[in-house]
Amino acid sequence: MYAIRINQQAFLTMNTTFKVGRSAEENWKLILAADKEYYWLHAGGAKPSAHIIIEIDSEPTASELAHAAQLCNAQTKSSYKHFVYAQIKHVRLGSKPGQVILKKSQEFYL
Repeated sequence: MYAIRINQQAFLTMNTTFKVGRSAEENWKLILAADKEYYWLHAGGAKPSAHIIIEIDSEPTASELAHAAQLCNAQTKSSYKHFVYAQIKHVRLGSKPGQVILKKSQEFYL
């Protein structure tokens, strides 16, 4: 699978755009700018990681989730296996930049 870099924070793969947050502040900006039907992904277990926005309005496929997880690991320079994802409408900003509160989410492992 290959990705086309659209700009410093966006990639196009499988006809889906993935946006990657590179800092706590940028992560929040991505969430605020995203359509409420899009999906958000982060490393599970409250580990520090990039936030990924998957620009689709239907449940992500296993391959889309795997690609988002790989982008998250690449940006974070990690090899996390546990991830959490949710529709943006279920993601609220926390008290500190980069923190979020999830109203409803799902988990998966690479």
